[in-house]
Amino acid sequence: MTYNKDNFWDAIQSKNFSLMENILKSEIDINIFANDKKGDMVAAETLIDFLNEYPENKSKLITLLGEIGVDKAKFRLIGLLEINYKIKKEERDAAAESLKNLLNADDFNNFIADLSDEDSEKRYNATRVLRVYPNYIVIEKLIYVLLNDNDEFVRERAAYSLGDISNENAIEPLITALKDKSDFVRGASAVALGYIEDENAIDQLILALSDDENPGVRLRAARSLGLIGSKKATKALINALQDSAPKGDFVGNTVNKEAAQALGKIGDKNAIVPLIEALESWSSDSRIPNSKMVAVTALENITQKDFGNDTTQWWKYYEEITI
Repeated sequence: MTYNKDNFWDAIQSKNFSLMENILKSEIDINIFANDKKGDMVAAETLIDFLNEYPENKSKLITLLGEIGVDKAKFRLIGLLEINYKIKKEERDAAAESLKNLLNADDFNNFIADLSDEDSEKRYNATRVLRVYPNYIVIEKLIYVLLNDNDEFVRERAAYSLGDISNENAIEPLITALKDKSDFVRGASAVALGYIEDENAIDQLILALSDDENPGVRLRAARSLGLIGSKKATKALINALQDSAPKGDFVGNTVNKEAAQALGKIGDKNAIVPLIEALESWSSDSRIPNSKMVAVTALENITQKDFGNDTTQWWKYYEEITI
């Protein structure tokens, strides 16, 4: 079915979620409708409701929300800059681009000033929003905050913003921050280095994976090594398959499972045997149904074979390729 702007705004006005879902799944460019509803609070509120209901279409809705341009949209877009497992990086990027259209020069100057405010909440919010402006001034300011602010959560937020901006000038400061006294800052710095995907960070991420006392930091280091995708990290990630420590803020996720996923992304055949052994030894975790599938998926990514949980078939395959 072909949809038009009348269908779209009917869905908005009536809060017809099923119609909106069908429109979002279609090929229509919903942003062309924005001019009809500039400053429309009802439209903005309904789009925010749709954002919560249809996370798979967030990027489309975020962009349109920015085009409508009301203060409530601004606050929601700032919230979407937050780092958590429910908000993907591409969604944060879309929110940043939309938010940039709603902010002016005075807003920028105010956020820069807030970085030096005595109120840590203002500094935190400024480090979050300034990632909207990926320029030299902002990058240098965020680096200073990362290395010098006295509040660990502000430093943590600066690390995440630098990762989202993904400028190479942030690599060395983020590597330095891997030794911060705060677990939160070290973990955020590991994540940020993964977003930047620069091989110069590999050695220090391997060190964090091997030696950091906090399992959340080790887990994030493993994940970032997978994003960078260098075989240089294979040995350390194989060793981490023995690290079953839980990550504090996500019950059930463990360092070894993240290491397996990273090995699958890297694709080094030297990981086949350790992953088969992991598949044999890992018991199903009641908190994560089919937890062995982490090892299976990694093996499938490396070999392009599909033997599921059948370790006999995996060992047979390995013998065949080593003859």
